[in-house]
Amino acid sequence: MRIFLLGLCLLAVTSHAQECDPQAAAQAMLENETRFVALGQEKDARAASLEFLADDAIMLEPGPVNAKKTWNERKAAPLSLQWKPSFCAMARSCDLGFTTGPAEWRRSKSDEKPLGYGQYMSLVKEQKDDDWNVVVDGGGPVPSPQHTKGPPGRKLSPTPTRTRALNERAAQN
Repeated sequence: MRIFLLGLCLLAVTSHAQECDPQAAAQAMLENETRFVALGQEKDARAASLEFLADDAIMLEPGPVNAKKTWNERKAAPLSLQWKPSFCAMARSCDLGFTTGPAEWRRSKSDEKPLGYGQYMSLVKEQKDDDWNVVVDGGGPVPSPQHTKGPPGRKLSPTPTRTRALNERAAQN
């Protein structure tokens, strides 16, 4: 009986590992990022951040601070923050990834001219409920505008596929 249960556990672990698709996980992560940006535009950056940050998320301001606590202490403001992933990568385990890209902020959503521009990076982890939450959030200003119009991009990083191909090639040699 023990061997049977051990076999079932191994089968479950093996089948989960086989089902892991970094491209599909990256796509799910990007879709989550799209919802994050949309909520920020619908409500505000504070509400969106409180919704999409993990409870123990770290924000770099410039040093590490508890992101949820920091956003909880901020008052809701009409500040409009937009960002667009231009690159993402996913771990082979399909539970940890990151996105990076341009960002811009305006005093309010109706302002035509941005107050500033930046480059962001978010480390994102899949949670127990199959949702994705930001666990590390950072970024910094850049001197000139970058493209942030429209919803976040869908172009995925070739990193997982390329890495898999390189590993297969190395194993053959």
